[in-house]
Amino acid sequence: MIKIKYVIADGSSFEAITQRVHHLAGKLSKDEYVLYIEEPGNIVSVFLSQEKPISNLWRWKEGLRLVRKNTYVFTPPVMLPFGYILPSVNAFNHFIQGLFLRLFLKGIDLSNATVIVPNILGKAWRHFFLKSPMVYDCCDEITEFKIPSMRRDVVKREEIDLMHDSDLVVVSSQLLYEKKRIYNNNMEVIRNGCEYEFFARTEELRDSEPPADIANIKRLGPVIGFFGNISTWFDIDIISGILNKHNKWQIVLIGPVFISKERLKAFPNCHFLGKKPYSELPRYLAHFDCGIIPFMQNELTKYVNPVKAYEYLAGGVGVVGTPLDEYKYFDNHVIQADSADGFVKAIEQVMRQNYREARARRMEFAKKNDWQERLDGYVKLITAAEKEHAGKLSMLSNAASTLAE
Repeated sequence: MIKIKYVIADGSSFEAITQRVHHLAGKLSKDEYVLYIEEPGNIVSVFLSQEKPISNLWRWKEGLRLVRKNTYVFTPPVMLPFGYILPSVNAFNHFIQGLFLRLFLKGIDLSNATVIVPNILGKAWRHFFLKSPMVYDCCDEITEFKIPSMRRDVVKREEIDLMHDSDLVVVSSQLLYEKKRIYNNNMEVIRNGCEYEFFARTEELRDSEPPADIANIKRLGPVIGFFGNISTWFDIDIISGILNKHNKWQIVLIGPVFISKERLKAFPNCHFLGKKPYSELPRYLAHFDCGIIPFMQNELTKYVNPVKAYEYLAGGVGVVGTPLDEYKYFDNHVIQADSADGFVKAIEQVMRQNYREARARRMEFAKKNDWQERLDGYVKLITAAEKEHAGKLSMLSNAASTLAE
């Protein structure tokens, strides 16, 4: 019998661009079995989303897939849309998904599992894990996402209910903590981090042959790079301004694109290279002269602690980003700019500082923010929450026994 210790409920697609939840799953699965339940999308999103492909319509038939050591992944069948509008629809969807999950639990023990929810829709899995400790991992202000089929008041209420119901709430930034701490007494900040050793390989790759699709670009001029999701929070105005001012600079954008590319494709020095395997990122990062994080400044991005900033720095690459509150925790290793002109000046400053000593200082900072250290602290918080949850269950059981006598 395989005893599942952790269930990550409604996580991003396991094959999606690597995010916080994937690093958490990797850490937890080193010593324990993990069941990763993907957020499957609905009968509308599978025809629109790159991350929820049409194959999700029948992938549930594969059951629990052992994708790596100690890690099982389950893709539930797609369900009804409008879960962000009608909680009853979300509850119905997850009830049916729970029935499908039961079909594949032969030889699997979930009785002592702790449930980690990184998406508020996962709140509806509570029906399946009635006695399990629950952890809410919050790394965004979800009410600010531009999701057409979402009512902010409903999502806010659902998130508050989830926080009240959770034994532990972990947030990724100080502003998220300050905004949400009134809803749960057991809330802690665990910031994002990086796989330091993995990205530190960038330094030894600097003199290696670049990947074919960036080799010719590199010959045209300095490479100003970005990797990550290119979505509604991406500031096209800043990128356009940089491209206008420096036609020799080459803007390289790596990652899935969820917005129109037409405006930027007009510039010959802007290059969309598409999504790359996570394992390949250091090979590309080694040929960045500067890493950029051009986020829009709004109520969504203000709460972010950017993973990619740590990853750029772990590779010794200087970083320029639009202003964020969390950058005050980066020891001045991120230069902030709020306009195209500001970005140009900051990028020029970074490129003047691309000598070995400066790269070493960036890497030293990143080393202190390795995922290993971050997630060791996370596991300690989860363990304490599990003990507290067990104590509550014991008290309720004793109280019920007393009343029955």
